[in-house]
Amino acid sequence: MKEFLLGIVSGVVISFLGNFLFDWAKHRRRVKLLVHRGYFKSSKKNPPEEFFFITVTNLSKNIDVVVTHIWFADCEPNISVLAKPLPMRLRYNDEFTTWIPVNEIPPLMYADVDFDEEGEPRFAPHGDTHDEFYYEGFRARLSTEEIITSKENTNIPNQGYVAT
Repeated sequence: MKEFLLGIVSGVVISFLGNFLFDWAKHRRRVKLLVHRGYFKSSKKNPPEEFFFITVTNLSKNIDVVVTHIWFADCEPNISVLAKPLPMRLRYNDEFTTWIPVNEIPPLMYADVDFDEEGEPRFAPHGDTHDEFYYEGFRARLSTEEIITSKENTNIPNQGYVAT
C-alpha cells in the first residue's frame, strides 16, 4: 500500500513540475542581440565608412518585446545608438537592426593592455585581436527594464539587406 501511495504522490509531483516547466518555457522572454561589422553598398566614400550593425531578435513565442534603448556600454560616457527611432515592438521572430559608425566608438583599454615607454596605456585600435570586446559591448534595454548583452554575429552573408 505504501508503494502505491508513493507512486501516486510522485506521479502528481512529476506532473505538476512538468506543467510548471512547460508554462515557464512558454512564457519566458528570450531576446537575442547580435553585432557585426559591415558597409553600406551604396556608400560613395572612398574608402567606404565601416559600421557596427546591431540586430535585436525576439525569440519569445508568446510574448512581444519592446526595445527602448540601444547603446555601447564599454566606455564612459555610454554611446547611444540612434540611427533608427525607438521604442520598437517586436513580435515572435521579428528583427530590428540599427547601426553606428565604427569611428564613433572610442578605442578600448583592456586589462591585458600594453604600456608605452612613458607608462601610458596603449589603446586597442578597431580591427585588432580584441574585437570581441566591441561585439560584447552593446546593450539593449527592454520595456521590462531587462538589459540584454550583445554577442558577435558570425552567421551573416557577405552582403544583404538591413532588417527594418
